[in-house]
Amino acid sequence: MSLRRSLFRSAACAALIAVLAIYLAPGGAAAQSLQGRVVLQGAGVEQVRVELHRVTRDSSGVVSHTPTGAGGEFSIALPPVDSAGFTVFFATADYLGVRYFGAPIHPGQPPAGDYSIEVYDTVASAAASAAVRVPRRDVVLLPQPDGGWEVNEILQVENPGSQTLVSMGGKPTWEFRIPPGAVAFELGEGEISASEIARMEDRVLLLLPLVPGRREIFLRYLLPASEHELRVPLDTPTEALNLYVQQPSPPLWVEGLQSRELIQAEGERFLHFEGTQLDASSPIIIAWEGPASPPLDPTTAAIAAVVIFLAVGIGAALWRRGPSSGPGAPSENASARADEEAPQMVG
Repeated sequence: MSLRRSLFRSAACAALIAVLAIYLAPGGAAAQSLQGRVVLQGAGVEQVRVELHRVTRDSSGVVSHTPTGAGGEFSIALPPVDSAGFTVFFATADYLGVRYFGAPIHPGQPPAGDYSIEVYDTVASAAASAAVRVPRRDVVLLPQPDGGWEVNEILQVENPGSQTLVSMGGKPTWEFRIPPGAVAFELGEGEISASEIARMEDRVLLLLPLVPGRREIFLRYLLPASEHELRVPLDTPTEALNLYVQQPSPPLWVEGLQSRELIQAEGERFLHFEGTQLDASSPIIIAWEGPASPPLDPTTAAIAAVVIFLAVGIGAALWRRGPSSGPGAPSENASARADEEAPQMVG
């Protein structure tokens, strides 16, 4: 396993365990069965297949299943668990070809209140796809020793409707774009798996149903040294876009975003730029010159990138590839200037 993937998996697992710990604090008598209900707009749905999943440190999979009753209710026995090991259960419901997830459950503590799985009707239309929003997009630029850049992104995607958006005739449910010069595209571990996304040149296609609410997409790619600018495509209205540039870096110019504070994490510095209420008429351009200098220690850089994402409240860690650094640290005063009318030069 490569260092970058090992670092990301460690960070992702740590974030997952931290989130689950909120729900999974041990205590109380062991639950003998999971009793719940599948609901659609508050009403129970009968004859829906419900599956019980078990996740341990070494394996995961379906352990039992049952159909719902006339009122949408179901009851599934929880199998014995190894008290010395890590075990989590959760239930899923398949409705109109879409899988919906219930909350995680620790076998030693029944869920508080009623356990329910909410399902939705589906819609397949261009209008519904066009209504998808991007509440937030975060971009982290990490200078590489060969003069290129590593780019890490987190997109928060929202289906604001009350129906699950599904594919129309084999077309993607939604798509966004990355710079056409990007290479070594990778998808991170998160709410959307690699099998549910495809890349076609500069287009990133979502192949999964989009349920109402928000989901996050984690991705990474490289911009080779032959590229001298990054244009962030904004086909979908974006409520907030944050750009973080690890320091030191080559001199660069930023157009379309305001310069904010200098962020420090684990001894590393990141220039922060921000824009709000952006759309296709709001060009975001980052241009640079000069190569980067020898790389930083990969573990230090990885920790810094993870802390940056956690610090800005995204709620999950993005993985980090090793080398990154650059000559000529920009003046810290540059990060405090804001100029919406003209490109900003940093360096």
